[in-house]
Amino acid sequence: MKTGKAVVFFILGLILALLAFPTAWAVSAGLGYSFAIIAVILGAYLVAKRGESRLPLVLGIVLLIISILSLVGTATIHMGLWAFTEAVRRATEAKSIAASIGETIKAEDWGITVLGLRKAEYIRKDDSYYRAKEGYKLVLVRLRIENLGGETRSASEIWDFILVSNANKSYERVYTFSLNPIWKATDEVKSKAVIFEELSTSTSLAPNTFIEGDLLFQIPIDEEPSKLHFKVGVVGGYEVTVELTE
Repeated sequence: MKTGKAVVFFILGLILALLAFPTAWAVSAGLGYSFAIIAVILGAYLVAKRGESRLPLVLGIVLLIISILSLVGTATIHMGLWAFTEAVRRATEAKSIAASIGETIKAEDWGITVLGLRKAEYIRKDDSYYRAKEGYKLVLVRLRIENLGGETRSASEIWDFILVSNANKSYERVYTFSLNPIWKATDEVKSKAVIFEELSTSTSLAPNTFIEGDLLFQIPIDEEPSKLHFKVGVVGGYEVTVELTE
């Protein structure tokens, strides 16, 4: 093989070998491996077609070493990154739990039970009365949260409460400040008002203790509560769905 041709093949193979990993990372894994394999073939070709010249042999051996290292290194790093990505995906993937009213959900060290629900036109919190906005009604979902673990934990790990109606619409939890206050409650309002004991998820619970309280939602009058969705944990954790219909 002529010296000039050997040098051209060597430079081409070297470029392909050096481009194998960045191409596999940024463009296509298959294309990156192809570059490395072509570089190996070029190195083998230089060795096989060296003739009586020593330069093609030397260039072929050097190219073989570089291209094989590039191929093995690209495969090793690629598999390592895949394993790391898969581990992160599994660690952050939320598990799904389905339950119904009265059924205790065990998620990590938490026991969570939807005790029931009530619908109301008016609610009373302490000595204050509130009503829903025009065309809406109030739904109170009673929840019990128990710390089943051996360490004190914050109930804020249980979050993102969403009520889904029979119209397949989602409604976020609301608070009394978003309702219409009743400054002078009549006897009729007082008799119809449902007592609202707000659930505080900012509470810390000691081991084997629990809290109870109401989640408040506001939905259109012509819709009915169907499901309650919420999350347990921040990274990964659980996606919980509770059926509210009997």
